[in-house]
Amino acid sequence: MFYSMILSSIYLLAFSTTVLSTPAPSASGDISTFFDKINVISRRGNPPLPSIKDIQDHLNVPKNVSLFYSGPGDYAKKARDWAKRSNSGYKILAQLWTDSKYQDKWQDDPDLSKQFFNLASQAMAELSSGIVYVMLPNKTKGTDWQKDTVWDKYEWPNLPSAVTEVIRINPDNDDQETIKGGASTAGVYVHGWCGIHVTQYQKNEPKSNPTGDYKLDITIKDAAGATIGGTTGAMAKTGVAVAVDSRLPFVMIVTTQNVDKDPVLFRYSAQSWDSNDQAHHCNFGAYDNGNRDGDCGFTC
Repeated sequence: MFYSMILSSIYLLAFSTTVLSTPAPSASGDISTFFDKINVISRRGNPPLPSIKDIQDHLNVPKNVSLFYSGPGDYAKKARDWAKRSNSGYKILAQLWTDSKYQDKWQDDPDLSKQFFNLASQAMAELSSGIVYVMLPNKTKGTDWQKDTVWDKYEWPNLPSAVTEVIRINPDNDDQETIKGGASTAGVYVHGWCGIHVTQYQKNEPKSNPTGDYKLDITIKDAAGATIGGTTGAMAKTGVAVAVDSRLPFVMIVTTQNVDKDPVLFRYSAQSWDSNDQAHHCNFGAYDNGNRDGDCGFTC
């Protein structure tokens, strides 16, 4: 009873101080505005953390895009710099929000911000697919890394079966190591002048491609002519990159444009060209029976 009286007195004192420090409404003022201010001042606490599902509804994580990182200092910048340097199209969590302001309400309190980042990291991991990259310090190798980090607790253990390969990046020299999945020959290929073969299916073809988007069959070969990667039946929306996996250290990016006469666009590491580019020895034929075939070369 004694403690209750003390607590009540403290509450009344705090409330009185708040009211007295808030200007009273004028005769012509809006009394409701005055009490709205009092309510805002008197409210305490933070917004509840969202569920993983709610966070995922605010993320856009396409296949072959997820880039994770963990290490001392500004590893987020290092990871983004690597993605830019490699021209791979990979993105970290901060680049995958459909609305960058969604996370703002959980950023005022440091503890709450940390909890939100942990949940968001898990949400991104669960949505990942294809080839995933992670940048980790070079003091360790393989799946040996510092424990209890966000990568160790929330990202790595929540990567789904849709992730076919996880590649570790050395931040000091960009060396790569496959630490999960991938073919046993991953990274093994003959360097030099590689080739890419593309079959492009026209839109709205009743038999071969009855859709409103182009369809692509792609084969990548190394300098010795051995097939080292590719994809079949990839749907290529206008202007949306198709990422093609292979044994090469970087992902091949292929993009179709609006109409049949438009060239196909290619990007591999720092190289960019289109299907008319003679410097890349491109040779694309005309459409026949709903599709056309073409080849290009590139330095690998």
